Amino acid sequence: MARQGKLVLPAPEDAVEFAAMIVETTVAAPAVKEVPCPEIIVGPVTIRLEEGASVARIVAIARALAASARPFRQTRIMVATKPVDFRKGHDGLAALVKNELRKDPFTGTVFVFRSRKADRLKLIYWDGSGVVMAYKRLEEHTFTWPGIKDGLMTLSHAQFEALFAGLDWRRVRAVEARAPEAIE
Repeated sequence: MARQGKLVLPAPEDAVEFAAMIVETTVAAPAVKEVPCPEIIVGPVTIRLEEGASVARIVAIARALAASARPFRQTRIMVATKPVDFRKGHDGLAALVKNELRKDPFTGTVFVFRSRKADRLKLIYWDGSGVVMAYKRLEEHTFTWPGIKDGLMTLSHAQFEALFAGLDWRRVRAVEARAPEAIE
């Protein structure tokens, strides 16, 4: 009971006694169907699961595949050559991509940005469910950046890995190989 903003506990003679009770409820587990030798097909890849795999296991694998459905090696990587204001977050950088660079930030392309200090980079990309932003600062070195000008330049995956590691990406050449036509 409350009187004039104060909590007043009941006197012992007004106290109510409680008995301890344990209530057990049985909740039936949801029915899980078993599928004999299920297969998950993603593009040219077929994954065969063990016999009797549960639907829950199949769903978990399908979700993991969906998250990595777009392999990073096949993703375009574009570097904004002009330094940007590093106070910008997800939305600010996505707006910069759309309005100033005239590109669609929701295509899965990785957009890399540099700060005025050459020791920092930010990147954003759309992963299918949201905009992902990463930030990296080198402690004792600076990144090797292209010359400062308006616009974008494209990097290969190998060049991007070198840039991200703080190496001189201009010395990296990716080995291009054609996919085999037949496998024996």
